[in-house]
Amino acid sequence: MKQDTETKLNIIQAASKVFIERGMDGARMQDIADLAGINKALLHYYYNSKEELYRLVATREIKQAFAELLAVIPEEQDFRDWIRSFIHNYLQVITKNPQVTRFMLWEISQGGNGISAIIREFINRKDSGRMSVFETIRKAMSGPGVRQVDPIHFFMSLIGMCVYPFLARPILENVMGIDMGTEEFVREREEAVYEMVLYGMEVRNAL
Repeated sequence: MKQDTETKLNIIQAASKVFIERGMDGARMQDIADLAGINKALLHYYYNSKEELYRLVATREIKQAFAELLAVIPEEQDFRDWIRSFIHNYLQVITKNPQVTRFMLWEISQGGNGISAIIREFINRKDSGRMSVFETIRKAMSGPGVRQVDPIHFFMSLIGMCVYPFLARPILENVMGIDMGTEEFVREREEAVYEMVLYGMEVRNAL
């Protein structure tokens, strides 16, 4: 049993490296077996297909990224500080784990069931003993000078502004002529999202 567990973990780690380097279409089961130090027959004994293995790797990578983000979502902060902290931490997770956006796109193309469960767990913070993400947003919005909006729409808009450029990175880099992999771009994007969100959420006196 222990040997089976260790072998499976070894395969998953090897598959993760191969998929990140070559993608779903470019990866071969033989490459994964070679990197894991096993023969192809043994690899197929544990995992029937490349698609099955890719789904497991994708789920693992996405779950790790969301767990990392969950650990740093603030609870007791002024709304403006909450926004800045969330944007900064989310962009750091995305840029530190660029493979996650590729896995997310693949999951979405397959119907999104796997990633939906992960995101649902992330939002609800199951077994964490902490407020749900929406409860955190509502609490942050309760401060002075902040518009009260539907936290679901707020969350969707915030996530969209953060993650979309990285989902569409190959197209945007080609069309816009920019390098989105630099620290400078990430800082600029962080500030741009913060300013746009803050402008839309602050209460302004009528003229």
